[in-house]
Amino acid sequence: MIGEGAYGKIFISTVGNINVAVKIISKKGKSNEYLEKFLPRELEAASKLKHDNIINVFDVMESKNSVYIVMELAQGGDLLDKITEEGPLSKEEAQKIFKQIVEAVEYMHRQNMAHRDLKLENILLDSECKVKVTDFGFSKTVQKNELSNTFCGSAVYTAPEILKGEAYDAFKADVWSLGVILYGLVYGALPFQEGSIIQVVQKTISLPQMKVDKDCEELIISMLEPEAAKRANLSDILSSKWFN
Repeated sequence: MIGEGAYGKIFISTVGNINVAVKIISKKGKSNEYLEKFLPRELEAASKLKHDNIINVFDVMESKNSVYIVMELAQGGDLLDKITEEGPLSKEEAQKIFKQIVEAVEYMHRQNMAHRDLKLENILLDSECKVKVTDFGFSKTVQKNELSNTFCGSAVYTAPEILKGEAYDAFKADVWSLGVILYGLVYGALPFQEGSIIQVVQKTISLPQMKVDKDCEELIISMLEPEAAKRANLSDILSSKWFN
């Protein structure tokens, strides 16, 4: 076993002469909400999304008690492990990795699909350090101006409007999560802690006194904007001074 999440375990297997990852999701003990809502969404995303920076799913098989998702093996581990082991990334490496993440999310949004669980643990790297976004259990097809109500993801990556129980724009919520990810890449730590409910809800942010590019700081602040209407969008991010 190479990984385990809330709903499944991941193993290495071989198909022909190719090593693959197999996510095994047991249906036993799962809620009806998960089986009828979240699992079908993950399987929909697996079949629909085709992008160089999104994990490639080769096959999905289902039995009475389990679902098996056969996908490409990302041998480089996840970004949380990377920054835990290496600390903050250099500007060049952070730019390279983060741009790939944003391009993957931008592709998803063009398919009218929000990820809703973006976090360092869900960003994998292949053997050549190419980004592979994964874990689409909370993903949802969303139409323009449609608001969502379901709480999704980890609190420290979750936009304040969701934590307050408000209806939210899932695309704007993804941008907030991207801001937390970029913060983690360049500072080597997360901006918010689970234990401080007030801080998590209010999202009061102060940037560490570290030598980080000023354009990067401004980009992070634009994504970690508490008011969703004022928050940067993906076009703003890709055209930001930090990338250009």
